[in-house]
Amino acid sequence: MERALLDVEPTPDNYTMFIQAVKKTACACIPRGCRKEYIAGLTEESLQLLESYETEFGNDPFSDTTSELGDALTESLGRERRKAWQDLIENINMTQNSKKAWSTIRKLNGDKITPPSVSDITPNQVGSQLVANGRRAETRRAKGEHHSTVIPGNQQNMSILTKPFTSEEFEAGLNTMKLGKAAGPDDILTEMITHLGPVAKQWSLNMYNTCLLTQRIPSIWRKAIITALLKPGKDPNLSKSYRPISLLCTTYKLFERLLLSRLSPQIDAELIKDQAGFRSGKSCTGQLLNLTQHIEDGYQKKLITGTAFVDLTVITKAERTKQAIDNRHLLHEHSAVRKRLGSRSSFLDTSETLETTPTDARTTEWQKQWNSLGSQAAQWKERGITPDECLATGHDQPWAVWKTLNRLRVGEGRCKASMKKWNITTSDACACGEPQTMEHLMNCTQAPQCTGDDLAEPTAAALACANHWKDEI
Repeated sequence: MERALLDVEPTPDNYTMFIQAVKKTACACIPRGCRKEYIAGLTEESLQLLESYETEFGNDPFSDTTSELGDALTESLGRERRKAWQDLIENINMTQNSKKAWSTIRKLNGDKITPPSVSDITPNQVGSQLVANGRRAETRRAKGEHHSTVIPGNQQNMSILTKPFTSEEFEAGLNTMKLGKAAGPDDILTEMITHLGPVAKQWSLNMYNTCLLTQRIPSIWRKAIITALLKPGKDPNLSKSYRPISLLCTTYKLFERLLLSRLSPQIDAELIKDQAGFRSGKSCTGQLLNLTQHIEDGYQKKLITGTAFVDLTVITKAERTKQAIDNRHLLHEHSAVRKRLGSRSSFLDTSETLETTPTDARTTEWQKQWNSLGSQAAQWKERGITPDECLATGHDQPWAVWKTLNRLRVGEGRCKASMKKWNITTSDACACGEPQTMEHLMNCTQAPQCTGDDLAEPTAAALACANHWKDEI
């Protein structure tokens, strides 16, 4: 294969010749078929022991020599099997081969393998549904029309993005590719690329650099094999229960990894450290964990943590209004781009402009949600909580008192019942002997008592109750 590639110029147009060379070499070198007899853990040493054991067993099955050879063979096989098992566990890698890793985990757990269900639906029905969910009918772009986008940045950053790829980058990108994945239209597997020789790898690297320099890629990279997969828990007899996946060329995915390794550091440098969306190793769960940990750290240090929550109820309508009337808006008089999927729409198409102020619009939306709460909303209203942007009554009181008033109003706080629920304390008993819930704090016999109406004002009784419990909840 490497001799065949020596005379082939590494260009996108010659990629077909590369595919043919890889397939020809794979057919000649990859063994096919299966072994009729297979003994796990059998090595050259244990094979000699097996032959000696079979010879002695044929002569005298009950001799001491036969018994010793049998014990030695069993020990050798067991040792190799244990070593193979240890290697399997140590080499489980979710990044390289998650399919094999999950298969091993399911076997260890003893999970039952559910046989695939048989469906009466035809491939044409699924295909028609996928097409209906896909690109909308629209005119094709005129031939020769090309839209280029200039990436903002200094000249140094642009040189980093356009300089040729190195062998180290090629190997690093190849190490991130997952094994055991289906091939694309070119039938090239990841395993084939990893076992390429130095000349073939250098040819691939040179072709990638040619693609980067000329801004052209092989035509087969633009094709994909569309396969429908059944959604988990869905009825297999419905065409809407299937989702499409695209099988791309493995070499194309490797090219994307090389570009990503260049782009990621440049983009990450422009993002704030708190940005979690679409970043590796960060998620909404992580952000919530950071927030709760920050609050917990402040609680341990006896500090007060203030949090500002931004309500985005009508943000899209407000933004749509600014986009329509404010010429300083980045999308003012913006022309919508072509839609790739019928199920994806811009907020410019789905949002309407506001007819009132954002404050009135937010209050209206909150009132709709408030009415859907039913009895809970009525209980909160009795305690002075209303769906508007005004601060709750009692905000002129000291912070500790106002905080306690609000916690008594909504029924959430660090009472002993909650602390026991959170596994912070072992008992929920109040000083009076009753379970200390948030409702009990308003009626405790050893503290000033108040009612929900008192909390709504707040009256002197409510302030006295809040003053009593301000250091506990």
